[in-house]
Amino acid sequence: MSLVRAEADLIRLCQRAGLSDGQRALLEAVLAASDPEAVLTQHVTSAPTAVATLARAHSALESRARPGRSKPQPYPEQALDLVIDARKTLEAFAPHFPPGRVDGAVNALTVIERGGPAGGLKSATDPAAQAAILAGRAAEVSAARTAHQAAQRAADRLEAAAKAAEGARAALLGEKATTARDIALGRRAALERASEAEVYRAVVDAWTGVGDDGLLRDPDRWLDAFAPPAAADPALRAAADALAALTDRLGGETAARLRTWCALLADPCSLATWIKETAGRFETSLDWLYAIRNTALHDGRFASATDLLDVHAGRALVDLTLEFLGNWYQHAPTPTLEQPERTAVAVIAHLAVRQQKVVEELEGGTRAGWNVSRLTSPTSTGWDRA
Repeated sequence: MSLVRAEADLIRLCQRAGLSDGQRALLEAVLAASDPEAVLTQHVTSAPTAVATLARAHSALESRARPGRSKPQPYPEQALDLVIDARKTLEAFAPHFPPGRVDGAVNALTVIERGGPAGGLKSATDPAAQAAILAGRAAEVSAARTAHQAAQRAADRLEAAAKAAEGARAALLGEKATTARDIALGRRAALERASEAEVYRAVVDAWTGVGDDGLLRDPDRWLDAFAPPAAADPALRAAADALAALTDRLGGETAARLRTWCALLADPCSLATWIKETAGRFETSLDWLYAIRNTALHDGRFASATDLLDVHAGRALVDLTLEFLGNWYQHAPTPTLEQPERTAVAVIAHLAVRQQKVVEELEGGTRAGWNVSRLTSPTSTGWDRA
């Protein structure tokens, strides 16, 4: 089963079970924590899978190769962007494949990329030949991934069997040594660890201002605890130390994410890079949604290898856009003749400029003044925190 089909099946099963989007996201987080190599539906608005990006590039080339069209879709520049994104994604995923198994696909995409929009995407014959090549390469990538996963599962079963045998021997040898006293000591230790975690959590909550309802009202103070400045006041320093201690006790994916963000917030340049990469992924999703809109209108094509995932990607992007537009219009000053209300397009363009300025400040090596709580507010610049 291909990865694309498996991801689509996961969405369908969650819908059939009546799970909400939040519940599905929680399920995916648990699965990702159990298997770090798992690539699930969230890729549509974050890091796409190798198979899905290759399917997008192939679909774009195949569409451009259709005969008898005065204006082939998608346009050469958009098709080239999808090819470049597929090549970059394959290179990023290459370490997870057997050596050399995706080189053919990467080389094929590189040849198309070097030709540029005018070198191999103008006529219908060139995209047709390129699509045929990518179709074969996509099968290779999918087969390589399947083989890798099968080998990993076999290795996991062998490791589990070895651990089970070792555990059985250890249990047999330690059976007579296990006493009620040991059990009591273990329970006491667990209770002490839980009490310590509760104390640490209370220190963090006191700094961030989280109330009994569990709501985080000031994200900036929460981010301060991740990477406090050198001259931090004692309360912030205590919150940072408590967060680090909690991270050590939590373990698993939650701890991994906390450590990742501690590293990002401690290095503003890395944070700027993360923002640009995230924006690039959203831009790629928009390019693809525009491409399938055109192919649907001009070709009458309504099905693709990633169609269900694309629907979720589109809905997520619309939800995100309406979220910050709604916040903008809720807090924007009352429009006047001198200052009329901005259109939605004008708001998005304004926030895009703001994003660039924030990235430039972060690339300068500082995040002092970064106002996360009001990053998309009409009454803030995003960099005016006192």
